[in-house]
Amino acid sequence: MNTTSAPLDVFISYAAADETHKDVLRKHLALLKREGMVRTWHAGRIGPGDERSAKLAAHLEAAHIIILLISADYLATDTLWSEMERALTRHHTKQARMVPILLDACDWESAPFAQLMTLPHNHKPVKLWKHQSEAWRSIVQDIRISITKQQTLYATTTAPTQSPSNQPPPAPKAHNSKAQHNKEDNPNPTSLSITTTMQRFVEKLNAKGPLSRGQIALIIFIALGTQLAFTLLMKHLLLPTSR
Repeated sequence: MNTTSAPLDVFISYAAADETHKDVLRKHLALLKREGMVRTWHAGRIGPGDERSAKLAAHLEAAHIIILLISADYLATDTLWSEMERALTRHHTKQARMVPILLDACDWESAPFAQLMTLPHNHKPVKLWKHQSEAWRSIVQDIRISITKQQTLYATTTAPTQSPSNQPPPAPKAHNSKAQHNKEDNPNPTSLSITTTMQRFVEKLNAKGPLSRGQIALIIFIALGTQLAFTLLMKHLLLPTSR
């Protein structure tokens, strides 16, 4: 019994003339249903007042396994041909698995689904078997394998992943208040060294003779560049000079 996965939805596509064979198939799928591996749906479950085309389309899009009961009646029905084309598209995009079953002898070899593995394996239509129950047993055993593969694929593609919004926020970086305090209290040593050197240089020039503020400004601009020079210039402009 399946205890790890939800049952897969099986859509049975069939011609009205083949309804009896659809019912036989459902009986042979009964054990898979009891094991919780599948739940089946078919057009016969459309109730009075339901919109037929909308119901068919909705269940066809939701199905994980799509079984086609192929016969001359099936191939001759336009709506069933459209179902087959949509089922084939979903099969190629790995949204579902399509399983064609040959019910009766017909010209199916050039149909779009002929590239897929059809059941029974020997391509002998079910109606031509001496004991049709043997054909159905073989078919259902292969369907069981397809269901197991589809359950694995479905579990892989729908496995929950942690989205960025669900991920824990990054841990905040440790705040080193001591380092920050030291950084604020101790300015760039290179700038401080240049400033002290220039102040001493200006003081030595002043010792030899008073310098005008213009001379001091010129020396500072040449030696230090605009930004630092402006700072020192403002300092000297605000200090009294000896005449």
